[in-house]
Amino acid sequence: MIEADTLTYPVINLSPWLKPRKEEYKNRLREISASGDYDPWVCFFATAVEAQAEDMVTRIEQLLTVRLELLGIVRENRIRGFAVDVVEDLIGCSWLTPSTTAKRHNVQYKTANDAFKGLEHLGILREITGAGYRRIYVCPRVAEIVSRP
Repeated sequence: MIEADTLTYPVINLSPWLKPRKEEYKNRLREISASGDYDPWVCFFATAVEAQAEDMVTRIEQLLTVRLELLGIVRENRIRGFAVDVVEDLIGCSWLTPSTTAKRHNVQYKTANDAFKGLEHLGILREITGAGYRRIYVCPRVAEIVSRP
């Protein structure tokens, strides 16, 4: 599907499931060579797809819940405008910079920077570079879900 330009990147990453089962994977491939029977390997592979798909559904549900919770925090604190747009984008991009976010949303850098400072004050974003220039922010709650093995 990637070669046919139907997908631009893999939707399900099977590596996290297959890596701890590397020997079983190789043994099943050898069994195909020895017996010509693809069925056991196809079942093994389908199990990998099913497990990873279920994991992705769980993560998506968690991300949507976090999004609603973060929007609730913003609402409770009467934050409006561009900061709300940033929060709405967090589940798709948990690592951000004020400059790239400003460009993506076609707003001034100061608008983005002020929004980031406000969201950092609320605990929604955390600055991780310790720099005064080219700062990178992360949404810890989203990053935890996305990067969990």
